[in-house]
Amino acid sequence: MDYCGKVDGISVPIPHFGCLLEKSEFERIQKKLELEKIDFVVKPQKRYEGKVGEQMTMFVFDYSGNPIEFKSFSNNNEVFSE
Repeated sequence: MDYCGKVDGISVPIPHFGCLLEKSEFERIQKKLELEKIDFVVKPQKRYEGKVGEQMTMFVFDYSGNPIEFKSFSNNNEVFSE
């Protein structure tokens, strides 16, 4: 992809829409996407492990080709700390 930037060493689509979820919702959506065999642009993974802003993240494209990020913070008080 020509329109990627690096975040914590990971290439992510820029710009993208982001959706902040509670951990249980993130896991539910991850399982549903995997069950439906949706291709991940960025596979589900933990970012900033052990640091302020630690989060789970995954990226997919919607049916119109728009990149969408789903993320869940380990500590919701750190949402704007990264």
